[in-house]
Amino acid sequence: MDEPVWKSQEEWHAAAPYAVHFLLARSTGPALYVDELNWWPLTFSLKCRQIIAADASLVAPSKARIDTCSTREPNAGVAQRFKSYDWISKDEATRLRQLPARGARANRQLKSDLMDWAFSDAVMALGPLRAYVLDGIRQLILKSLADAPTTSQADATRARANQEFVIVSHSLGSYLIFSALDMDQTTGKTATAEETRSDLQEILKRTSLVVFFANQLRLLELVGLDGPSERNIATHLQDWGKVRCEYLKSLPSAPQECKPPRIVALNDPSDLLTWTVPALDDIHVENYNVRNSTHWLWLFENPTSAHGNYATDKRAIKEMLTSSSDEKK
Repeated sequence: MDEPVWKSQEEWHAAAPYAVHFLLARSTGPALYVDELNWWPLTFSLKCRQIIAADASLVAPSKARIDTCSTREPNAGVAQRFKSYDWISKDEATRLRQLPARGARANRQLKSDLMDWAFSDAVMALGPLRAYVLDGIRQLILKSLADAPTTSQADATRARANQEFVIVSHSLGSYLIFSALDMDQTTGKTATAEETRSDLQEILKRTSLVVFFANQLRLLELVGLDGPSERNIATHLQDWGKVRCEYLKSLPSAPQECKPPRIVALNDPSDLLTWTVPALDDIHVENYNVRNSTHWLWLFENPTSAHGNYATDKRAIKEMLTSSSDEKK
């Protein structure tokens, strides 16, 4: 709307995506390193200022969202970074909370949770901001490799011998992660760009399992109907299947037929933002129905819980913890 999105260098730093690292030490078996990639700060200011604040006067103030958008919490461990940033000032937040409600209660809650807070991310990720989101995800992936304790300084961003990856993504992340990992999506012919392509391909080769929570592939693929020359999500996934198979065949004593990588998609039928994953060449796709929250008289399920509680599903946790590489028994 002809307004600067980030109005200062501090705001640009506050919009930086970030990673959180975990080490799961087990009594038996190798340790698991979990890297949680958060790209959403890049879209946070737009949602808070252009959608949440503006919709308060039309529909009703969403107090929970306004509180989130007006909280500042610096990251004590990283200079010029924030765990939360006040994209809406305290004074403006106070004024917004006092506005009257005009929309019907159920309608305004659905609009705030679904359209204002959730679906606006998808709109931004399909437009010009997409390049920044994908680049942020790529940087976080390579930075996560470099942060692993067993990484040598000389080989900071490369996968180590016998290292395997499992990708777990939620909602829009399911659509973005393979676009970010696609080697042909990186631009430029510089040495750095070529090295990035090589590093991303190494990750794809060593990824045997992908878990999708609330994927939106069928919906968001509607934006890519220009023609067969366009690289869509099916192309990204099929490329993964091919490079994975080539990698398995290159291993010592490898069988002629490689076991295809797997996609496990968990979908709550009452989730407003999930669809099934279609069948794909060179990939084994499994769609499972789950229930993330209570059904009230089979008429209603909390849409926020339906979309957000996938990580509590025991089947998903078991798949992630027991998945092993195809060449090992």
